[in-house]
Amino acid sequence: MEKFDIILTVCPPWGSPSVPIGLAYLASYLKDKKLNPKVLDLNLEVFDNLSNEGFEKYWLSRYCKHWSDQKLFCEFIKNIPEQIEYCVGRLLSFGTEIIGFSINQSNRNFSVVIAQELKKEMKS
Repeated sequence: MEKFDIILTVCPPWGSPSVPIGLAYLASYLKDKKLNPKVLDLNLEVFDNLSNEGFEKYWLSRYCKHWSDQKLFCEFIKNIPEQIEYCVGRLLSFGTEIIGFSINQSNRNFSVVIAQELKKEMKS
């Protein structure tokens, strides 16, 4: 498996048809500096994982509060705990110690949960 210096990721939700262009620009800059970055679109992977289960509606802007409001988010992720495990596993699978997150209002809570779980796993 290829070794990466840094993983750059975007967690859900981000518009499902939208690519994380900012991360691509950052990855290009890092390559110019002789680093080997990996852009990982966890948003798209989780969207694909959940689309057969009727969860794709949560990527529509009218469901933004389910991701950004702490109380609604805590209730929502109880329905998708396997996706937290999936994201943590994907990020850890590269064996890279530096992971950067693209954060926005909608994906902040999900990203923080992933970061907290990564921190626990990387300590052990």
